[in-house]
Amino acid sequence: MKYGPTSEYRKEAKERKEKAKKNGDKT
Repeated sequence: MKYGPTSEYRKEAKERKEKAKKNGDKT
């Protein structure tokens, strides 16, 4: 594995944050 789970986790967290932001703007 070139990058550990931390990298993947960070990527997912960022995507989730962006999604939450979009949802927040929608409401």
